[in-house]
Amino acid sequence: MKRLTWHVRYLKFIMICIMVGLLCIAGIGIPLVWHGLSEQLFFERPGYFVLIMAYIVLIPVLFILIHMWRLLQYLVTAPLPLPLITSSIQSLKLNCYVISVMTLCIFPIFFYIGQIDDAPGLILVGTVLILIPLTVGSLLACIQQLLLRKLQSVK
Repeated sequence: MKRLTWHVRYLKFIMICIMVGLLCIAGIGIPLVWHGLSEQLFFERPGYFVLIMAYIVLIPVLFILIHMWRLLQYLVTAPLPLPLITSSIQSLKLNCYVISVMTLCIFPIFFYIGQIDDAPGLILVGTVLILIPLTVGSLLACIQQLLLRKLQSVK
């Protein structure tokens, strides 16, 4: 049982690092959004559209991380609240689908911006945005494995 608590603590630490990193990156972009609003540049430059879409994608990512935190809290409790766990997993899946669709919609804009600005490295930024749901999915897989171990140890 001690090993399970260390796994849970490690995953909580990783999730805190991801949350802090995402919020710091979002904080850096706020002056850019303010500049785009004050100068009315949203429809003139496609980069501002990508920035707004990234902020929209941030919302489901934070919901996913919050639900993962709840799942980790449920793993530590003695009687497993199975209805709460299933509802959290369903909301995780829904948010992962939303993030995947939104990042795939942003990806062609990165090609367009990269072609206009002659910046092929910008396509890598779009690829990183597509990798966000994969990272969240791998964290979800770790949590599901811990949940299965806990269910097997209870039986």
